[in-house]
Amino acid sequence: MFKGTIRFNLDPFSNYSDEEVWNALEAVELKGLVQQIDKKLEGEVRENGSNFSAGEKQLFCLARAILRHNKFLSILFFDF
Repeated sequence: MFKGTIRFNLDPFSNYSDEEVWNALEAVELKGLVQQIDKKLEGEVRENGSNFSAGEKQLFCLARAILRHNKFLSILFFDF
């Protein structure tokens, strides 16, 4: 994770709506955590994501992949 905001870490080019970002966070069960953070999507991410656990950082990465409709995830989870 990069220093900046939660939103920037999930969508650095602002390609997605807030609703889409929240849906990705909900899919990986991080929505509740982010809702508790001051400024929510605009909440701070420290250098290397040091303010999040290793598991939370992995879930943020998964949320980013879900948001981008990663083909690998589609094969794993949606093409049964």
